[in-house]
Amino acid sequence: MVRNLLAVVAALVAVVIVVAGIELAGHRLFPAATPMVAADPDAMRDFVQSLPVGALLMVVLAWTLGAFVGSAVAIRLAVSQHALLAWFVGGLVLAMVGTTVWQIPHPGWMVAAG
Repeated sequence: MVRNLLAVVAALVAVVIVVAGIELAGHRLFPAATPMVAADPDAMRDFVQSLPVGALLMVVLAWTLGAFVGSAVAIRLAVSQHALLAWFVGGLVLAMVGTTVWQIPHPGWMVAAG
């Protein structure tokens, strides 16, 4: 039980590392033309709409690989209930993606891909 809990924690750490790393690479490959203003929802919407498609694709790649790597870590480290823990980690990533697209307006194709 404790090892399964630690497997989920390790999986979530892996998700954060993968997502942050890929999104950082996306920021370097596709720098934003305008600075981000997180406090103003309208400015944030305009910022996301101004990003190149490549930058948005990097975000979707980060979400996808984060879920995959996190689930793989959970499967590898868990003692039992491997599939359940992998689905749980994937569900948490989906919840995080849902929260992100709810708080920050994204193009429809990104919402669907997420």
